[in-house]
Amino acid sequence: MLDIQFAHSGDVSIAYHVVGDGPLDIVYVQGAWSHLEVNWELPAFRRFCEQLGEFARVILFDKRGMGMSDRVPGTTPLDVRMDDIRAVMDAAGSESAAIIGSSEGGPLSMLFAAAHPERTTALILEGAEVRERRDADWPWGEATEEELENSMAIIDERWGQPGRFIEHFAPSQQSTPWLVDWAARLQRNANTPRSAEAFIRMAFDIDVRDIVSSIRVPTLVIHSEGDRVCHVENGRYLAREIPNARYVELPGEDHI
Repeated sequence: MLDIQFAHSGDVSIAYHVVGDGPLDIVYVQGAWSHLEVNWELPAFRRFCEQLGEFARVILFDKRGMGMSDRVPGTTPLDVRMDDIRAVMDAAGSESAAIIGSSEGGPLSMLFAAAHPERTTALILEGAEVRERRDADWPWGEATEEELENSMAIIDERWGQPGRFIEHFAPSQQSTPWLVDWAARLQRNANTPRSAEAFIRMAFDIDVRDIVSSIRVPTLVIHSEGDRVCHVENGRYLAREIPNARYVELPGEDHI
């Protein structure tokens, strides 16, 4: 059984747990969607965290409004949500840590690294997004405003249905029946359709282009060349704009 604990970020309780006891701290900021206990049931995810835990303390948490953390009404600005990272670090007794930001967790991690370089030993961005809104100003976003509204109109009937998650986020695994079922259960446990909609609308307005040039910590950017969710140009942009960032482009279409 996981040792789930709770940090306080303002008046919001943030669920977290720690893997490993090495001398280096790592905070893993996941994208959508997460539930600490359901995530841990996925063998590949568990192995990944345990391998990191062989040389580090890995701090995992459910973002506010998701999983085992408090549900929150409406949307919360990125700069407020960023403080959840500080809250779990403080609760876990971490002075500084390497921050891994995946997908939508990338912008959250970038903002934290820019605002708190003294607490960020390194930044690792995997499949991280720059801006979700796709338009003439940013043609590498995930959806147009019209596509977003069309998707939100049918979220109740599609949320947590088998196949929807995997076919977009990990297409190489969509022929694995038990994984398809697990992913659907993850969605249902991570959010209700209404809280998912609030999160999706918040994420749709994220734009970190004014932030990235101010990041002054060692940064590694990892992105799949055929990523179906977050276009590879997001990763290439981050690698160009973050000073002295290292870039690794991987084959395949998987986002996670």
